[in-house]
Amino acid sequence: MLDGPTDLSVGGREIALAAGGSSDRRIATAVMFSMAEGDTVVRRLRQGVHLRHFVVIAGREWLAASGLDSDTVPPAVRAFQREHLALRRWRLSEQIVFLTEQLLAPPIYGPPVHHLLLESKAIELFADGLRTIAGGEIGPGHGNLDPRAFQRIRAVKERLDASGGMPSSLAAVAKQAGMNVAALQQHFRAAFGSTVFGYLRERNLQRARQALEHGLTVSEAAFEAGYRSPANFATAFKRRFGQTPKRFRS
Repeated sequence: MLDGPTDLSVGGREIALAAGGSSDRRIATAVMFSMAEGDTVVRRLRQGVHLRHFVVIAGREWLAASGLDSDTVPPAVRAFQREHLALRRWRLSEQIVFLTEQLLAPPIYGPPVHHLLLESKAIELFADGLRTIAGGEIGPGHGNLDPRAFQRIRAVKERLDASGGMPSSLAAVAKQAGMNVAALQQHFRAAFGSTVFGYLRERNLQRARQALEHGLTVSEAAFEAGYRSPANFATAFKRRFGQTPKRFRS
């Protein structure tokens, strides 16, 4: 769940889900449940509420082919699979939230590549859920960083989000953070799964996409994304989402 509330009923068990916040400080939640037997799943939508979410389903054949039914799997994961309606709820880390945005609006390639791109990101999300089962409830992902380094690089991200625009250079960002450019890029990718400018471009284009969804003009959406040239914005938007902003808006 990225935005909005919804209610699920799984085998008669009620599950409330909600997410929200701004595009910069999104609070995203997820729930994983095991269907060891046939049962009924009902989803209730609330009238007039904006909802952004997706569902990943891993069937028994896929689990077996992936080796997730073997004795090498952590006992907690095996027990979860075998227990009908076992449930795990967790809050997504910032890195996984960034991935989910790409999953909801991936670039459009040919059928084989497009399918592989979606599947790879869905598997990464599914693996995040398995980690919570195997290791208990987890906090924000740190990648390979120690907590102090993560807090430091997270402060960098918060400053970038607060500024709203694009920094003049990586060197300026690194200097403000008190580190060199190589360490900045390495730590930022470990924490958030992207380079600094890759993150900012994605953030700004997602803002523009949401602006178009809410009825803003292409010029207004370009301004939201920080583009001075509508032509450059249209090129970047089409490269990212597979269609021009004008066509997307219509």
